[in-house]
Amino acid sequence: MAITNHNKAIFIDRDGTLIKECDYLSRPSQIKYFKSSFSALRKLMAAGYKLIMITNQAGIAKGYFTLEDMRKVHKKIVDDFHKQNIFLDEILSCPHHPQGIIKKFAIDCDCRKPKLKLFQTAIEKYSINVHQSFFIGDKLTDIQSAQKLGGTSILLRTGHGREEAAKAKKNGWSPDYILNNLNSAVKIILES
Repeated sequence: MAITNHNKAIFIDRDGTLIKECDYLSRPSQIKYFKSSFSALRKLMAAGYKLIMITNQAGIAKGYFTLEDMRKVHKKIVDDFHKQNIFLDEILSCPHHPQGIIKKFAIDCDCRKPKLKLFQTAIEKYSINVHQSFFIGDKLTDIQSAQKLGGTSILLRTGHGREEAAKAKKNGWSPDYILNNLNSAVKIILES
């Protein structure tokens, strides 16, 4: 008997997408939200989307901060979201980087975006229908993951997004949408 994937999801990047870009963010006090993050996520939840945050955190491999530092940052994000009646279904992160200096994290892994291991973990766990799902980020790695899996890709011009949009055009990458901010993305998603 075939398993039918019935859940739809928003796979969303952290830095430069949900929160303002801060190179190698390592402390909860550094978190600054985009004004649109809370209202956008509430609308997506109300529309029945699973909210899955997937983030590359190479700063761990590079020795800028620890796994525990990242956990504290994620706890603060979760707590802040709960206060706004927003509930992330999952947070998945990759601590690896091939040029890292922390030996156990200095690897070429299967989970660093645009590789698919973290996405596949969430897809299987929540029985996600990728074709009804959206991938939102400010980097081409988010777009490449979406295209490999067959989901709809949205590149935001927040964070690194402006430079990445120029790079996409130059290299022939074509996100499904290039939008100014998360509110614009929500509008497209809810109209689709």
